[in-house]
Amino acid sequence: MSMKPNSWPMRLQQNTKQALRQIATIKPEQLEAIQEQRKVIISEIDSLKRSQQFFKEEYAGADKETHLKAIEEVIIRQECVINSIPEIVTIGQMSRQNPDVLDDNIVLILNDLRLFFQVDHMITTEGLYALCPIICINFKSLSLEDIAICMNNAKLGHYGKLYNRLDGAIILGWLTEYQKEKMTRLDNRNYVREAHAKIGLNEGRSAGKDNSTLLREAQIIIGIGKLKR
Repeated sequence: MSMKPNSWPMRLQQNTKQALRQIATIKPEQLEAIQEQRKVIISEIDSLKRSQQFFKEEYAGADKETHLKAIEEVIIRQECVINSIPEIVTIGQMSRQNPDVLDDNIVLILNDLRLFFQVDHMITTEGLYALCPIICINFKSLSLEDIAICMNNAKLGHYGKLYNRLDGAIILGWLTEYQKEKMTRLDNRNYVREAHAKIGLNEGRSAGKDNSTLLREAQIIIGIGKLKR
């Protein structure tokens, strides 16, 4: 998986200090909101394309081409939106494509800790590289952005004080705490989503809906001229 020219991992390679300064202003919830926004819009585009397929293959009305054109316009607009939202790539995805580059990026992030903390027992550069495979195996669902935010939290004392050593066990402990907090937030969002679904507030379409429902949904989309956000 190649990195996009303006992606944060690419900026990390080009100007590490600036990239880390930028990520220090972002909270974990904001990063997750970006991921959720991309997921929602991708789902909306998929829903539109299903409606488009229905009109192409099953709708026989005289206004068929009008509907198809309207849906296509909305799809194009939504694809422009999705292209403007940063794609957050997980460590698991990156490790399958270019593990060496991934290791270098992880070390760039972790090495900043050695500049920040002043302790007697400090992890070496070789130790940082030895830590990379463990991180890639145990934290596949996190992204480089997640790791950077986690390390910034550690600088701020979010995971407690650092007592005279900075080694692999300390760093892995921070990442474990970060991942636990992330999973708790995810569980809470899923609970709210499921609660909304039970009381009829869920949106989207399941594969089991009949053609009349597909048509009605497509007409609603066309009628408002844009997807509900």
